[in-house]
Amino acid sequence: MGFLDKMKQGMSTAGQAMQMPTADDAAYAQLAQRLNAGGVSTPATIASVTPTGRGGMGSAWYSVAVHVEPEGGTPYDATFTQSLIEGQVSGMAPGTRINVKVDPGDPNAMLMM
Repeated sequence: MGFLDKMKQGMSTAGQAMQMPTADDAAYAQLAQRLNAGGVSTPATIASVTPTGRGGMGSAWYSVAVHVEPEGGTPYDATFTQSLIEGQVSGMAPGTRINVKVDPGDPNAMLMM
């Protein structure tokens, strides 16, 4: 394989790894901004972390099921989807305690931050 063939193959692989932003990406970015500005930090316990099959640019999307324990409120179960890198996922076994930022107006809208 010549130099140009290798270069074309590399460009093809890079093109496959890069994905165009979607409406879901925009909604995720808006949620992250909203939670960063006004979300309430709340303790939670991980129940499961499941890959969604969507990924790109060094991260992948995961469905994260948690048991949320709001201060002064009734604990509840919730599931959210978040883009995570492999290093984050390796430390997220069921039973792991984390903090999530929860939207005060929608207790099911949350992300780990």
